[in-house]
Amino acid sequence: MFDKNLEAIDNLALKRRLSRLDANQTKEGMSYCVTPSNDYVLIKNDIPTDDLENPRASIKKMFKETIKNELTTNDIIINFGIGLGYLLDECYNTFSSRIYIYEPDLDLLHFVLSNVDISEHLGSGRVFITNDLDELITKLNSTYLTKDKVEITYIPNYAILKNRELLLLTQKVFDSCKTKLVDINTITRFSKNWLMNTIDNIANINTNNGYLLSDLENKFVGQTAMIIGAGPSLSDNIDKIKANRNSFVIFAVNKTVKYLLQKEITPDFIVCLDAGNMDKTLGGLENHLTKTNCIMDIRADKALANKGFDKIFYNFADSDFFIQKL
Repeated sequence: MFDKNLEAIDNLALKRRLSRLDANQTKEGMSYCVTPSNDYVLIKNDIPTDDLENPRASIKKMFKETIKNELTTNDIIINFGIGLGYLLDECYNTFSSRIYIYEPDLDLLHFVLSNVDISEHLGSGRVFITNDLDELITKLNSTYLTKDKVEITYIPNYAILKNRELLLLTQKVFDSCKTKLVDINTITRFSKNWLMNTIDNIANINTNNGYLLSDLENKFVGQTAMIIGAGPSLSDNIDKIKANRNSFVIFAVNKTVKYLLQKEITPDFIVCLDAGNMDKTLGGLENHLTKTNCIMDIRADKALANKGFDKIFYNFADSDFFIQKL
């Protein structure tokens, strides 16, 4: 049974963790009972993992109380706890959504996989399973789109037993979805500017008016870098920075440049990522910028090419889908 379930799991890291466990040890503290509904319930260390009256009815009741939206194939249901598989089976047969199972107890998970055949569920392509919360969030981040719905379902008994783990799961899922929404809003707002900037900036490289960031590799071996951001501590340390200016290769965020130049500090490199407004940030400084260099994302404001920098070094982000295809 275990080997059959293990083969169906689409999570290589979990397979390795499960394979290292001693089957005899995972049996310790395990027992079962039969409920009035004639279902088996797994008990670990005298604590039941499912409802002792009617586990399936308990799960259906939880569905009604928890899931308020209609779910489609693109949506995601996160199962907290595996029990003897009733929660998974009810989700699988009730909804067409993807199902992610988070069972924090690896020994319990091993025992269940050794005794309950859920290989059809695991091998369906709809089900992902793990005992590692970070692994679950990584999976969620790679598959969740902003219009998808995410629901967290749980075995009621298990939720009480492991309430801290459930709260942490809920918070991390919420944070992950919120971050993704912010990312998508940013992409929606700036995607056209990024595309047009990319095309113009690549033209600069092709006409020998720009360099690749990788050209700087090993150019400053043995030297100390100072990275200057626009935080409140900058003004507190500006005199110390000025006094030791020649001890560092200075990389400055573009929004600090006017202040640094006022203090007679010219950075070696100015780092620019903004898709626009560079005329506002660096306008009028062109005579000073001839003494420094620019490091910019290929999607950053194309106006930077006309700011008089000594050299411009372009970076291509690994996460940019357009750049990967290009």
